[in-house]
Amino acid sequence: MRVASLLSTCVSACIVSAVAPRHPVVPCHPSCPRLSVRRSRLVCSERTRPPLLAFAPSPPPPQPPSTPPAPLAPLAVWKGEHRWHLLSLYAALFSLISVKAVTTQALPGVLMAASVGQPERVAEALGAWTAASAAVEFVTLPAIGAWSDAIGRKPLMLLLAAVSLLFRILVVCVPCTATVIVSRLAVSSLVNGYILLVTASTADLFQRDSTVLAGFEGKTAATWGLAYAVGMVLGGRVFAAGVTRATLRAAYLRSSCLALAALLLTLVGVRETLRPEARELTRTLTLALALALAPTVTPTLTPNPDH
Repeated sequence: MRVASLLSTCVSACIVSAVAPRHPVVPCHPSCPRLSVRRSRLVCSERTRPPLLAFAPSPPPPQPPSTPPAPLAPLAVWKGEHRWHLLSLYAALFSLISVKAVTTQALPGVLMAASVGQPERVAEALGAWTAASAAVEFVTLPAIGAWSDAIGRKPLMLLLAAVSLLFRILVVCVPCTATVIVSRLAVSSLVNGYILLVTASTADLFQRDSTVLAGFEGKTAATWGLAYAVGMVLGGRVFAAGVTRATLRAAYLRSSCLALAALLLTLVGVRETLRPEARELTRTLTLALALALAPTVTPTLTPNPDH
């Protein structure tokens, strides 16, 4: 009986080895219930596979989906670490827009005084100077944005507020038609440039939260409207007696005080929001140096026909 059972075991092992595929065999754990015993090697039908599949790395475990950060509450923005920066920024913006609003009635008044008895010429001149102001903004605003990316937001904010103050002081010292027109053209572009820098500064702080950025766009528009309302009232009271040298001095003196307030708020309360590694000053200076040296390098690289 023992001999018969031994012979049957050998026959079954030979049949399994003949029927099994001829791919390389991956050893299985000896406790596998499907294991067929053979003295020369261990064969498991469930673990026999081609070489590429046998040695293929196991797939990485699935990663849990990343959840976006929760949006900030509307008032949490003003109570956080950026509180004083934002308050100073929008207070300076209010003052600088009021600089422009206080003297809005000055340009039509001086144009009317310069062309007595010809109101049609006043309308034509006012349209021409307004179009010129828009053209100046079209040229200067992209340059202001590019320079703010190169050197930062705060230096340009200080520069715009300081130049606005100088143009207002110019009219206080020399109140005439020419200085009023030049000051109007310059300050209009400077104020809109400051608004551009305010938008860029808030985008630096909250660039990953579109809801907060949309809220700041609304706050900027509301600041513009409130500053114009206050400035027009103040300027209207000054020019109620007519546009004269005395009223021009009074209005532009108030405008100068507002420009000085904007400058001080920017200097003391506003901080730089553009990280140093995000600035493009090095690349800008390199490009400027290359453009400056191009005329001197080009003749050197030009082949000489005599040689």
